[in-house]
Amino acid sequence: MSADTLATRVSRSRADYILFSLPVLFVGTYGMTRWAVSAGAHALAAAGLVCCLIVVDGLFIHPPVEYDEN
Repeated sequence: MSADTLATRVSRSRADYILFSLPVLFVGTYGMTRWAVSAGAHALAAAGLVCCLIVVDGLFIHPPVEYDEN
């Protein structure tokens, strides 16, 4: 048997973590704001704002770069 598993062949980049964190942060922020404020519109706006900040960070502050493998 080979020790070469899917986990060792796949390297995750910062962009992968950003894409994973968007729905997690949206649902978490929406739930916490809905619990604290009890207003659906405020909770939706807060969750959208948090996700927009993550997207701005991933696109403009720390943009993706291509690495030359040679």
